[in-house]
Amino acid sequence: MNKKEETVSGFPRGGVAKTLRRILYRELANSQVNTIVVVLFSHLLVEYAIEEYIFKLLTFALPGGKARPKLESKFWKNIQRMPFMKKLELRIFIYGIIFARIKK
Repeated sequence: MNKKEETVSGFPRGGVAKTLRRILYRELANSQVNTIVVVLFSHLLVEYAIEEYIFKLLTFALPGGKARPKLESKFWKNIQRMPFMKKLELRIFIYGIIFARIKK
């Protein structure tokens, strides 16, 4: 593939835009496509940060303060499979416990 037809990461140019237009709306402008991509990536970054927070906090709570690698990977996969809203609710629940302990 020609270098001008690829992004810096090696993806074909316009591939994401074509797919979004096919799924959502054919007449999406380039600026609208860019906005959608930024929102989707932002969501993924937020979700990953929540997953990492839950994982670190709960593995620290295990006996010994650190989980074994095999347990960590299974545990990590389970966290990743959870729906986003469940992760968010779990994080809020954990915050409630932490703040209640701090308040005492």
